Amino acid sequence: MLIPAFDELALIHLILPFITGLVGLGFAMKFIHHAGFQTLIFNVNDQKISFSKIGYGFALWFTIQVVIELFMYFVNPSNYVFNNHPDFKWLILLLVAVIFIPFQTTFEELFIRSYLLQHFFKLFGNPLISLLISSLIFTLLHFNNPEATEYGLAKMLAYYFLAGLFIGLISYFDNRLELSIGMHAANNIYAAAFVGYNNSAFGTKPLIMIKELNFSESVTLFLAGSTIFLIICRYKYNWVFRKFNFDANDERLN
Repeated sequence: MLIPAFDELALIHLILPFITGLVGLGFAMKFIHHAGFQTLIFNVNDQKISFSKIGYGFALWFTIQVVIELFMYFVNPSNYVFNNHPDFKWLILLLVAVIFIPFQTTFEELFIRSYLLQHFFKLFGNPLISLLISSLIFTLLHFNNPEATEYGLAKMLAYYFLAGLFIGLISYFDNRLELSIGMHAANNIYAAAFVGYNNSAFGTKPLIMIKELNFSESVTLFLAGSTIFLIICRYKYNWVFRKFNFDANDERLN
């Protein structure tokens, strides 16, 4: 769905189904699975949600994006256009993005990277296969995004698959969902309000527009940024890059 540029109400309208999805997911956890909603975020033995991890994932990925963008700007400054926003219109857009986009990204993380992923674990008994399938579902959910038509369906779907797989690896190695929730929110808020390109899924008028999107460069830089994110988190949180083994004792969803 293409939103008219600078229509914050249309952006809110785009996010509303995800808010409904969060409510529905909460009901499913409570009345079907008889489990707490928080068990979609972390292991049942943990006590509380780590908002500091959400914030860290957000800040780290946002910073990585800014550094990459600055590098690309110095390489090709003519490819960037600064939009003229009258009065406080951009601040309104930023406020709407910060408030509402996390509903969309959090639903996708909880539903795809936790709810479905746990079911796939139980169905296939193989986390790697489960991660690949969940990444494929994440890709298909973006099938109708306007970028697919503008920049090539196969290219964009490959990009979405890599993005979904990367976020899935974060949640797998950390065994929690907070980092991926923060990272995903940072990614989409950045795209909607700070730096965007023509025919993006949000259709907003961000602070800066990219004239021509180079797909090969975008994928290469995304992979580089993703690797940096994983390495930093690995040392900060003392991850053990465990093998893809199925935990038969995980009974969060029954």
